Formats: sequence, C-alpha cells, structure tokens
Amino acid sequence: MNTFKIGAIALAMTMLTACGDDEKEVAFGELTFYNASHNSGVVEIAAIDGDTQYNLTKVDEFNTSPNYYPDVTDYELLVNHQQPFVDEPIVISQQPFTISDDMLSLLILNGDAKQSELLSYSIDPKSLSDMISDDKKNETKSFEMRSLNLSQTYQSVGLHYSFDNSSFSQAQLVTQLDDKQLSELVVMAQGLYTFFITDEHGQLIYQSDQVAVEYQDSYVFAIRDDVNGENLVIYRFSKT
Repeated sequence: MNTFKIGAIALAMTMLTACGDDEKEVAFGELTFYNASHNSGVVEIAAIDGDTQYNLTKVDEFNTSPNYYPDVTDYELLVNHQQPFVDEPIVISQQPFTISDDMLSLLILNGDAKQSELLSYSIDPKSLSDMISDDKKNETKSFEMRSLNLSQTYQSVGLHYSFDNSSFSQAQLVTQLDDKQLSELVVMAQGLYTFFITDEHGQLIYQSDQVAVEYQDSYVFAIRDDVNGENLVIYRFSKT
C-alpha cells in the first residue's frame, strides 16, 4: 500500500517497512504545493492513488503546504474549494502527476481559479546536502536560490540583486526568466539583499525592500502579479 508521510525537514529518501520477518526498501519522493491563484480562497488538497484518496491539507491563497514524502508512483492531484452553505466542493483542478525517486515535486496552482492551471516542476533535493557540506569545509554560509516567473502580465523578466541597500546601478543579474520558467540553481552567500525586476526591455519595474537571508536552505523566489495594485511581488518559500 502506498503512503503519504508528512515532514518539516528533508529526510532520507528511502525507508524500510516491515512485513512479517521480511524487510524491503521502499523508494519515495517529496511533494510540496504552492497556491498561487489570486482568487481561489482556501483550497483543499488531496492525492488519489487508484481507489484511495489521501486528504492532505488546506492551503490559502499565496501559501505553501507542508512537505510530504509519498511512495514513488503515479497519482492524481485533486484541488477543491469548499464554498459556504454548499454541500459539494467545487473541483478547481484534477490532474495527474508522478512522484519520482529522490526528487522534489513542486506543484503550483496558478492563474484565475475558474481557469487555473496546475504547474509541475522537479527539483533535485540532494544539492542542499552538498551545499551544507561545502559550507562546513569552506567555513562559509550559503543558501540555494531558484527563481520562477508566474506573472500573467510580464512574459519575460530579469531578476537582479544588490547587497545591502545598494542601488539598481550596482545590481547584478541573477537570471532571465520566460513565462512559467523555473531557473537553474544558484548558490549565494547569506546576507542582506535588495532584489530588482526588469521587463523584457531592461526597464526597472520592481524593487524589493531589504531582505535578510540567514539560513542554509533551498529557496524558490516566485515572481507574480500583485493583486493589491503594485506591479509585481516576490514570494519566497523554502524547502524546509
């Protein structure tokens, strides 16, 4: 029987399950969900494996789920929205996804709730252990960074950074991102940063407040439209 295990930090990617006197190695992966839909409200997340449904969690707009450690197999992800005074929930999305051995599956509900899409990305979590090992050897303090463009307005953006409160003229390019593109991994030193976003013509369209990044962790910086009237915002979430 397949299982879903919940965890707050990365665990070993294999486990032993007992069956009588026999032991067998069961491979499993990792799953996290980000609700990037601006008008979905609180959604209920479930994973379906054949006739079995695993009710996982509820996730509000612009929030992430806990990390789960399911067995390696094919599932369907069911995203429901429960309206007040209505018995049956509204199905926002029901799409297949695959859990791969030793890989993190990042699933994102994006866009208008009535026409939303489920985006799926695979991330190798082993790089975080490698970075921590390198930090110990080199006596440094680093963090992992990946960037993701979820903007409905800007199909191509550039993400830049500067140390402390340095101006845009001193900023360095982290990556250029097309629509719904997840960047390659970048390892950066912990510290105080200001982030900038430019459009496809190189014009500055966003500047963040000063951001402190102080932990050895793996972060995704998701760029999305701001529903409160500003141009863009950056939502940062981490593996742990």
